[in-house]
Amino acid sequence: MKSSIQAVVAAVAVCVCGIAHAQASQPVTRAQVRSEVVALVKHGYKPNRDDYPETLLAAQQRLAEQRDSSSGRDRNVNVTAQ
Repeated sequence: MKSSIQAVVAAVAVCVCGIAHAQASQPVTRAQVRSEVVALVKHGYKPNRDDYPETLLAAQQRLAEQRDSSSGRDRNVNVTAQ
């Protein structure tokens, strides 16, 4: 059980690193990855459950919505190009 939790946390860390790397040109520190995982857990991600992708995606969505609302941005704006 402990190894499965570690595997899930490692997978999340890799995903978070990949997302962060795509957004920034500077390397991500271990502390930044850890804080992102802690934030995801606070927003409902449960690393020891069997519904791994769904809970992670839902927690990422809630976290993004909270960050957007605190910065005043609206993620639900429809942009159409012509």
